[in-house]
Amino acid sequence: MKEVIDLINELQSLKQKFDENELLDLDELDKLFLFFQVDNYESLLSDPRFEYQYFRQLYIIYGHDLEFKSTFYKRNVNKKISEFEDYKKLQELNRKEYNHDEAIRIKEYLIKYQYYIPIDLQEVEKNKQYFKEITKKWALICLNEKHSDEELKVISKETRFTLKKKNIESYLEDKLNYIEITNVFKGLLKTYFIFHEVKKILRKIKKNNEPISFIVNSKKIEITFYSLVHIFNRHYAEILSSDDLISTKSFHDSKIDPSRINLFIEKLFSLLNQNYCVKRIEIKKGESLIINYKETKYVLFFDVDKYDKTKIILKTFFTIESENPNAHRFINKIELSEKIKLDNELSIYLE
Repeated sequence: MKEVIDLINELQSLKQKFDENELLDLDELDKLFLFFQVDNYESLLSDPRFEYQYFRQLYIIYGHDLEFKSTFYKRNVNKKISEFEDYKKLQELNRKEYNHDEAIRIKEYLIKYQYYIPIDLQEVEKNKQYFKEITKKWALICLNEKHSDEELKVISKETRFTLKKKNIESYLEDKLNYIEITNVFKGLLKTYFIFHEVKKILRKIKKNNEPISFIVNSKKIEITFYSLVHIFNRHYAEILSSDDLISTKSFHDSKIDPSRINLFIEKLFSLLNQNYCVKRIEIKKGESLIINYKETKYVLFFDVDKYDKTKIILKTFFTIESENPNAHRFINKIELSEKIKLDNELSIYLE
């Protein structure tokens, strides 16, 4: 009961701030947007302060098919979601580990009882044009190589690197073929999405006093904005990725929640520090750790921070897929290594 009262008080406080035009962060806007959806405050949902939340909602609807060839569904504004689930339960569902089969069952239920209804072709085309406008604006931001904001600098460089600067420029000039246009279109939408989601994750970590730096063998390792941008863009959400990324990168499944990578890393390093094998580990630039979690093999790579050479950061974190040509060196390393059990789910490979 106390949780419900606390939640109501929080939402009322956020609503008051919203009404008084106080600055709200992305996470607070997310909560309000969901709250307004649950009780159909349609006029408030169109407020320009919900620009990213509006995008995110559409991106979740269309992200599985950004060539717009499927049948798409949207929330039925004539039915309250709260008739199906209360706000608290919706939040609990959002926090659970993603289960594809369960997600399909929930969607089928919502469609069957018309909580979700088909989107007509005219609206699909309108939303397609909306996404195109987002990509054009975002492309211009990412082509700028002189951002003073460090986070924009990082996401812009990542976008230019993975999509190629020349291709982004040609996209704006409409000089690409259909396949190239689709790749750049998908890539721009994904980095726009990642930019906002990583900002939210880092704010949540700070707000909750969660760990984001770790000590192993007297070496301090940090997870930074760059770390998460790199990992999320290149190794998460395959369905949202361009064909160029899909053909060269390996992608995480739902075993490790991207919003809680820091907690997974904390668990890993805590177990290592309790084990004798930690003395065999050296964390430095270019070095990797190979682990096994729930029968999936992963690699963690480390690098020196660009601005503070005394600081080691997590550079990337991805799965090892045998069919990926880049995986051979890791598979060979595993074959020459000792597998050391850290707990019932987690092991490490050490030469």
